[in-house]
Amino acid sequence: MNFFKKKEIVRLDDTKEYKDIAISIRNKFPDNPLKQLEEWEKQPSEYRVMGISEVVQHFLAHQQGKSVNLGAGQIELLYRSLLDLSRHLQENLPDGVYDYNYYNIQGVSKYLLRDISGEE
Repeated sequence: MNFFKKKEIVRLDDTKEYKDIAISIRNKFPDNPLKQLEEWEKQPSEYRVMGISEVVQHFLAHQQGKSVNLGAGQIELLYRSLLDLSRHLQENLPDGVYDYNYYNIQGVSKYLLRDISGEE
């Protein structure tokens, strides 16, 4: 038994098909994230979630300081999807992958709960 076996990460966005689709959509609508979302709706189901997530994340990264008004129901749907994706997550990833994602959502989660509940 090898205790030092390197954990393999399988990345869906490393496939040629995904990369080709993503590049095509970005090139077709470089400054229009809504059109990019519409294009992702037409793509194979295994790529849609990642595709729209990339579009929105990239857009939001350039909108720092702006506020968004979302209802608790909309936020609940995002967390429902995070939960479902977590349930189907590849097993035995390096700790850094889990930690990176945990710390990315931890602060936002605390902020949301405090803001909606009115607690400090």
